[in-house]
Amino acid sequence: MNIGVISMIRNEIDIIKPFLMHCDSLFDTAFLIDHRSIDGTAEILKEAVQQKKNWHYYLLDTPARIQQKVTNFFINKSFEEDIDFLFILDADEFVNVPDRETLEEKLNELDDSGGIGSLQWINCALKDVDIPEFNFATQILLSPQVSKFNKVVIPGSFYKNNHNMNVSMGNHAVFVNGKKNSTEKLGTLLHIPIRSKAQAIKKAIVTTISGRANHNYKNGMGYQFDEFLKRIIETDVNPQMLLSFTHIYQNPESTKDNIESINKFWEGVSCTSLQKIPVGRSQNLRFSSVANKDNIYKIIANALIDYEIIHPDDYDIKSKDQIIKLEKKKTNYDINPETFLQNNHQLKLNSLESEINKLEQQVEFSQNKLEETRKINCRIEVGINALQQEVLFYKNSRSWRMTKPFRTLMIFFRKLFRHGEYKQTINDN
Repeated sequence: MNIGVISMIRNEIDIIKPFLMHCDSLFDTAFLIDHRSIDGTAEILKEAVQQKKNWHYYLLDTPARIQQKVTNFFINKSFEEDIDFLFILDADEFVNVPDRETLEEKLNELDDSGGIGSLQWINCALKDVDIPEFNFATQILLSPQVSKFNKVVIPGSFYKNNHNMNVSMGNHAVFVNGKKNSTEKLGTLLHIPIRSKAQAIKKAIVTTISGRANHNYKNGMGYQFDEFLKRIIETDVNPQMLLSFTHIYQNPESTKDNIESINKFWEGVSCTSLQKIPVGRSQNLRFSSVANKDNIYKIIANALIDYEIIHPDDYDIKSKDQIIKLEKKKTNYDINPETFLQNNHQLKLNSLESEINKLEQQVEFSQNKLEETRKINCRIEVGINALQQEVLFYKNSRSWRMTKPFRTLMIFFRKLFRHGEYKQTINDN
């Protein structure tokens, strides 16, 4: 069974090592996409890839956050390697299974159904938010409730029958021909979004900057980051605030909750660790790279320095030498300006000729109607002239003159008779 994973990563130096060790214990093939990290994450990713035959490192060289477009590009690319099941994870997510064998058992059940699998989030908070680096022994608090959010798992058999599928922003759903596919619960995913004050601030600011560089960005798409930025402005960033930030991932409506209600939600939750749970972990990878110190300011400056709003639909993704770039789609003008202008002029000329033809047809129709009306008028005039001649003939004839007194008398009696009938009608009433 070939199990693969896609992960887009940006400046996750504090958690990247345990994440890669986790991936090494579960996945055969990995596509690790580095989104311009400058905190040492890129060097660690490269070290891991050098030690794993079927792991691949790519640099996403664009300032904008285009997760959905890039993920769907790599979904198509990954299934070229005959992957049986594909996971899409962030560096702060850990599949809640102890080993590869357990994962395969779950995937066999999904394979029998032929559908899309889903891993429900279990959000985790750190007991101590001042630790410099997260590891498998770090004390965490597991949310007592499973989150409403999930991540999809795509079987290769599903992809073969649905090449036109695409994954939503955040990798929470799969759509085929615009229709959302149902999912089957495969298990849970331990999600550790907040690990320190500096990491939380950096994540909120940088993700918001890169998100708004996407022309398709809409208010509310990064609701958790928007809320955290508001809280940074309104109050100090303290452990209670970081706990509330973690809680927003659990429940978006919790932005209206106060600190007391959030503390009550986490009250009584016992500490544990990835090591105690346990989750899959490999000891085979070796790392020598270290984190760049005092990098939060550099990271924010780096996100702003080449800030540019782009429209993802206007670009194609191009991969060359493990570097992913956005290439603006070429119009006909870009391909051959002279031919484009000639064709454009010809289109305009054709449009004008079409309008002229329509007007000429309308004029011809009106002229035909006018000619028909003129002919009818002529016929009417001829008929009137004929009647006038006939009337004149009778007026000038001898019989017409001799019978005129009788006609006058008949008209008089007719009127008199009608008048009598009228008076009789009045008397009867």
